[in-house]
Amino acid sequence: MTPAPSILCFCFLVFLLSCEDEDFLLSRDEEETSAHGFTEQMSPITGTDLPGTCRANVKLTFEVEHGVYNGCGQYSRHETFIKGKDIYVTFFAKYPTEAFCTSNAPIRSTNYMFIPSSPGEYTFHFKQTETKELVQVLVVI
Repeated sequence: MTPAPSILCFCFLVFLLSCEDEDFLLSRDEEETSAHGFTEQMSPITGTDLPGTCRANVKLTFEVEHGVYNGCGQYSRHETFIKGKDIYVTFFAKYPTEAFCTSNAPIRSTNYMFIPSSPGEYTFHFKQTETKELVQVLVVI
């Protein structure tokens, strides 16, 4: 007996297990979101009123403008990933799964809070698309 059939079985098993991770989790998340009557999508950030400077260890609140794809779209949540003094921000909007929505695509405005821990230059990367971001700098004194 040659080892080829057992190698093929092993490769097939690895393929099945590796495909399950991201695709399965996305499907499960979509099902859970749909079960609550809403779907969620990334909301492109179009602008902010981030000031140029602020003080360390003081809560900074500023507005973030983000687009939604129809009149029913509303802010859902945001994700922030911090790597050193680079802050990556992604906004999400929710849409009702069974509703009649206007076809306009309004810009929503949502408050965002940040507390800089130390003086220095912080670079914000606001996600606009999968490949494009709005980059703004905050100097903390």
